[in-house]
Amino acid sequence: MRVRGRFYLAFAVQMGLLMFVVLAKQHAPRVGRVLVLASEPRDANRPFDGDQLVLEYPISRLPSPPFEPLIGDHVYVSPPETSDGAAVVRPFNPRDGRIWLRGEVTARTSTTIDVDYGIERYRLHGPLVRAIDRRADPLAVELRVDGAGRAAIRQILVDGRPIDAS
Repeated sequence: MRVRGRFYLAFAVQMGLLMFVVLAKQHAPRVGRVLVLASEPRDANRPFDGDQLVLEYPISRLPSPPFEPLIGDHVYVSPPETSDGAAVVRPFNPRDGRIWLRGEVTARTSTTIDVDYGIERYRLHGPLVRAIDRRADPLAVELRVDGAGRAAIRQILVDGRPIDAS
């Protein structure tokens, strides 16, 4: 009986952790603030990834900030408010009322850093992925960003209109 009780306790703890991870992932799409970022599809024909849109953002490659982050470090990026503005990069979340995206530095040179925000892939049906890849209209992504900087894609916009992903 004692062994069975430990088994049930271990099972309950593992299920609790799993539920916490799932609920944390769903937090940003429900309560976050809306942000629309311009985007470009990148390498849409990837046979081993399935039918997903691989996206690149203007804030994916940024000038090196003065604090010199290392690969794997988390940074917080506030996208520019105008098309000719510059993104602001911080090593911490300032929580100053602006929208800050939390990203991980994936590459670094002497002049630039590459940042991955976890919003670079979006699952779509195959023909739709290829149609978006060949399109000439501007592509944008509508995100929800929570207070901790975690972002989730709400929808893809082509020429300002949402696409039907079903």
